[in-house]
Amino acid sequence: MRILVLILVLFLSGCSVQNSNYNSQNQVNIPKEGSYASGTYPSAAALSGSSYTQAVADKKCAEAWAYFKQELLQPSGAVSRTDDNTVVSEGQSYGMMLAVQNNDQAAFDKIWLWTKTHMQDTNPYGLFSWQTDSSGEVLSYEPAPDGEEMIAMALYFASHRWGNKAAPYDYSVQAKKILDNILKYEMTSDYYLTFNVSDKNIFNLSYYMPAFYRLFAIYTSDNIWNTVAKNGYDLIDRSKNAATGLVPDWSNKDGSLQSTGRDFYYDAMRVPFQVALDAVWFGATEPRAKTYLDKIIGFFGPQYDTFGNRYSLGGTKTRDDHVVSWIGSFAGSAMGGSSNTDKVNFFNHLMAQPLPTGQYRYYEICWLNFGLLMASGNFRIY
Repeated sequence: MRILVLILVLFLSGCSVQNSNYNSQNQVNIPKEGSYASGTYPSAAALSGSSYTQAVADKKCAEAWAYFKQELLQPSGAVSRTDDNTVVSEGQSYGMMLAVQNNDQAAFDKIWLWTKTHMQDTNPYGLFSWQTDSSGEVLSYEPAPDGEEMIAMALYFASHRWGNKAAPYDYSVQAKKILDNILKYEMTSDYYLTFNVSDKNIFNLSYYMPAFYRLFAIYTSDNIWNTVAKNGYDLIDRSKNAATGLVPDWSNKDGSLQSTGRDFYYDAMRVPFQVALDAVWFGATEPRAKTYLDKIIGFFGPQYDTFGNRYSLGGTKTRDDHVVSWIGSFAGSAMGGSSNTDKVNFFNHLMAQPLPTGQYRYYEICWLNFGLLMASGNFRIY
């Protein structure tokens, strides 16, 4: 009997050692670098040359979130896209992620309930109808994966930050259902994320969120999400301009250009931010992350206060508007790169921006929020 007990103890001890490094089901590697491992998040406010203290940066983040709620969040829980007064799954996902990052559970639950009721419960794939009017009437049933991924990630963060409640506020349960449907309907057979359910020969690089995929792998014990992350980097490598690092809004799977969406424009400008999240949260888990960021932020860094809002992949500026959404994306992106000068320049420039106004303030307000959170060390894993 004593021998059997000893064998059992040794067996359990061996399992505990293995599980300290890997997820028990599918041997999902647990990253040991970056903010995920350390629990600390870099802030440009702490760097030499910053014009703003951490306290001032934190206050600016809070003000930007309050402004989001004032200008975009309707009492119903719909996030208004002020361009055309419609509601899109992207905006709902932005609102949910910003709410959990700002520890605002009341806003989160309101946005989630509206999103589930009017976009998911009406969708034949169990995903989210891309666009509705302000009352919730569906205008397009086609799902858009970028919104779904961020909704799922925000739900997991809500579960870990606040705890699950009764359905539909059983956050992690809801998140897992979404991920299952993404894998079922919005992937190629070799796990490249597609543009949507119907268009599986179009790829949007800004939909790839590798930092989220690493967490999905950990939370669901499914290593396939790490394959999706690798595929995203492979697609960036095939699509980017070697000299500038710029990628198109849309591409083919082999990296060649589509007939439209051929420039670095309002979709593609989100790509470096998504890569920077991976670089900050998971360090050198993917070495290509920092290499890519140094290339593309190296292109925009010297013109941090003058760049435009449309470029050919070769780097020719075709639109001159200098807009806060792009400033916010690049301020966050710089945090994953090597240059402290770029981090401080973009941070100081973003902090000095006024709150966006006008018809197109939806996107500007959203990316002001994301940029401020990332650059100040307040975009965190929960």
